[in-house]
Amino acid sequence: VPVSYRLGRPGRFPAPVHDLKAAVRWLRTHAAEYGIDPARIAIVGGSAGGTLATMIGATNGQPETDAAEAPATPSSDVQAVVDIDGTVTFLDNRLIEQAETEPSPYWEYVHGIYSANREVWVAASPLNYVTRRSAPTLFLASTAKQPVLAGREEMARRLQVLGVVAETIQIPDTPHPFWLVHPWFERVVAETDRFLKERLK
Repeated sequence: VPVSYRLGRPGRFPAPVHDLKAAVRWLRTHAAEYGIDPARIAIVGGSAGGTLATMIGATNGQPETDAAEAPATPSSDVQAVVDIDGTVTFLDNRLIEQAETEPSPYWEYVHGIYSANREVWVAASPLNYVTRRSAPTLFLASTAKQPVLAGREEMARRLQVLGVVAETIQIPDTPHPFWLVHPWFERVVAETDRFLKERLK
């Protein structure tokens, strides 16, 4: 099910998170109509979509991360996450320096530079929400030097310490958008398929 979320200034944090949580609830509401098993919903995203997918899974059972007007039921929890080359924390010195020295629309999501919006940078980082209820997560990582993609190893380990399944697979000699093109597309599909079958069986 391909899902859209707000972008640009309307898509500042937490608006896209609210949009995706609403989409998960919509799927559960319409599960019978579309033949969906409401107990087996996963989320997959690449790059910024990977960051958001990880946020949705990390915040399972944390209603304070949902929109104020969101209904209590059905749940917006997901049962698995595949993060394809998305950062899981903005609190990395390299990212902070980039934002301060290279202003760009990229930083719109976190409301601008770190020095002026520290609380948002903290709140927008999925790593900060990990609990025992967070979803099992597969990180598919490139070897690209840019963009800076911080925190995935730490998040995987934190999930594992809490008893949540987490895997990290780095695919050699890959650019950032590797999942879209050959020869890596098939590997991405195969690893995603394997992980979701194992987690959602």
